[in-house]
Amino acid sequence: MIATSTNLNKYISNKLKFRHKKFALIIGASPSFGARSPVLWNKVYKRQKIKCEMYPADVQENNLKNLVNLLKNDNRFLGGSVTIPYKEKIIKYLDSVDTNSKKINAINTIIKSNKKLFGINTDYLAFSQSLKKFKLKNKDSILFLGAGGAGKAGIISILKNYKKNKKFFFNRKKQKLKKIFKKNKEKNIKIINNYKQLKKIKNISLLINATSVGFDSWIKKKGGYINLKYFSPLSSISKISTVEKKDEKLFVKKNIKLINKNITESFNFFKRNPKSSVFDVIYLPNKTILIELAGNYQSVTLNGLDMNLNQAVIAFSKVNRFGLIKKIEKIMKK
Repeated sequence: MIATSTNLNKYISNKLKFRHKKFALIIGASPSFGARSPVLWNKVYKRQKIKCEMYPADVQENNLKNLVNLLKNDNRFLGGSVTIPYKEKIIKYLDSVDTNSKKINAINTIIKSNKKLFGINTDYLAFSQSLKKFKLKNKDSILFLGAGGAGKAGIISILKNYKKNKKFFFNRKKQKLKKIFKKNKEKNIKIINNYKQLKKIKNISLLINATSVGFDSWIKKKGGYINLKYFSPLSSISKISTVEKKDEKLFVKKNIKLINKNITESFNFFKRNPKSSVFDVIYLPNKTILIELAGNYQSVTLNGLDMNLNQAVIAFSKVNRFGLIKKIEKIMKK
C-alpha cells in the first residue's frame, strides 16, 4: 500500500525490493490480490532480458493524485496499467488521453513520455477480439450488464460491431448508460430500468457481464468487507452484509439467504434463456457463479482470461515500445 504521497521511493526500494533501473506499475485499490498483469509483463521482461519489472500498487483514492504527480517526475517509471476502481478517476490527473478513451471516459494503460503521462484504453480492442469467438448473426440478441471502465469499452465495441443486432443494456445506475447513449445514438437499443424488467427478458443469444459482481476480491465498505464471488449480476445484492474481517465462512453465513435468492433468480434467467451464451469479463475465479449456472445448459462460455491476455499484450507493446506483438502473446500465453 502506498500510504502517503512522500514515500514512493521508500515503497519501491524497500517494500518492493526494487531490483532494476526501470519499473512499471498496475495501479488500483488492491491489484496485489490477484492482478495478472505483473505475472504476464514480468515473464516478457525476463524472457527478453529487459531490465524492468512491473509491480502492483495498492493505492487509496486520496493518494491517487499524489502518486500520479510523483510518477511524472520519476525517471525510472515507464508506464503501466490501471485497474478498478480508478479507470475513470485517474483521467483528470493525466496530461491527455486518446480519442477512443474520451468516448469511453476510461483508460486502463498509462504511457510515460518526457515527464508526461498519456492514457489509452486497450480494453476496446481486446473486447472486440473476444466477441468474435461467439460468431453472432444479425438475428441474435445481446444483453449487456455494466457501464464501468471495462463496461464502457464493451458497450462502444458492441455499438460499433453489432449495429443490426437487438441489444439490451442494464446498469444499476441507469444514468451512466443514458450518458453513453446520448453521445452514441444507435438503433436497436433498449435500456432496462430495473431488476424486475431484467427478470422478464427472453430469447437472449449472448449475455455479457462487465460488472464486478462475481469477482473474487475483498472490497472495503463502510462497516467492513464484502466479497462478490458468491453472486451473479442477474439479481440485486443491494442488501449485502459486511464482515469486520476477511472471513469467508462468516461472510457466507451472514449472507446465505441473499446468496440463495441471487442464485435462484439467476438460474431462472437461464431457464427463460436456455440458448444464451455467456461472456464474463471476470477472470478470477476461472468459473464465476454466472458461468457455472450457464454450464447447466451446456452454453458456450468465455471468461475474462482471453480478453485480459489480449489487452495485456497490446498494453505491454505500447508502454515498452515493443513491436513484436506475436512474440509477446506467445510468451504471455505460456
